[in-house]
Amino acid sequence: PAEVLSIDACITRKGGIIKAGSPLLKKGVRVAATHVAALAEFGIKNVPAIRQPRVAILATGDELVDAASEPNAGQIRNSNEPMLEAQVKNCRCWPIPLGIARDNREELAARIRQGLTADVLLLTGGVSVGIHDFVPSELAAANVRKVFHGVKMKPGKPIWFGIYETAPAPQQPPHRCLVYGLPGNPVSSLVCFELFVRPALQLLQAQPERTAFQAKLKEDAIVRGDRPVYHPAVLTLSKDAVGIAAQIIPWGGSSDVCTTASANGMALLQPEHGPYKAGDTVEARLWTEFFHD
Repeated sequence: PAEVLSIDACITRKGGIIKAGSPLLKKGVRVAATHVAALAEFGIKNVPAIRQPRVAILATGDELVDAASEPNAGQIRNSNEPMLEAQVKNCRCWPIPLGIARDNREELAARIRQGLTADVLLLTGGVSVGIHDFVPSELAAANVRKVFHGVKMKPGKPIWFGIYETAPAPQQPPHRCLVYGLPGNPVSSLVCFELFVRPALQLLQAQPERTAFQAKLKEDAIVRGDRPVYHPAVLTLSKDAVGIAAQIIPWGGSSDVCTTASANGMALLQPEHGPYKAGDTVEARLWTEFFHD
C-alpha cells in the first residue's frame, strides 16, 4: 500500500540546515562551485577574496631557443619556461611568460624591469659564477634587495632570492615583488621551485604548505659529496605496513629532465648518514598531486 505522508513531510524547514550566526565559509577556503551555490542561496554575490598572484617567468642565456624551434650546434630548447609555467598553474597562480633574455646586460635589465611589475619574478640561468652570469648584478642594479645567494644542497646550489619594494606615491600603492634566481639546469630549477617558490605562492594565497613526510627506501642508496641531495624518486603508497615507499630513480644529474619525468617527487639523502639501506627512513616530498600506484 502507498505510504501516507504527513502534511509537513518532505519539507526542509527554515534553519534546518544551518543555524543563524553560523559561518557559511571559513576564512582562507578556496572557493569552489559548491561554495558559490551556498553563497547564492543566501543572496551573496560578492565576497572578499585574495587575488591570484601574478608570476613572471624569464629564461636567460644565449644558448636557448624557443621550445618550438630547431636548435643549432651549441643550442638547447627552452624547457624551463613551460615547466615553470606548469608549476605556477599547479599553484593556482597566474603565469606571465616573458620569453628569453640573452646574456646582454641592457636586454636583461629591460626584461627584469618588466618582470618586477608582477608579484613574483622567476629567472632561470645566469645566477652562478660564470663570466656571463649577469643576473645577480642586474638585480642589484634594479634595486632588488638580496636576501641570500647559494644554498648547500644538490641540485640547486646557486639559487638567488631577493625582494623588490617601492614606496607609496600619490595615487599609487606600494608594490612588492619576490624575486627568485633559479639555476639554469631544469632539474635544479624544478627542485628549487618546489622547495622555495611553491611555499611562498601558497602563503600569498593563505593556503597550507605542501609538507614533507617520511618514506622508506625500497633499495640501497649512496650520497656522494658533502651536500644534501634532493634525489628524484617514485613515491608510492605501499600495500603493506611500510606506508609510503620511495624508489630512487637512476639519474643523470641536474640536466636529466627526461629520466626525472618518471618521478613524482624527491627524497632527501643526507651525506652524514652514510650509505643508505633498503628500509631506511628518509624525508620525501611530492611535486605532483598524487602518489604513483
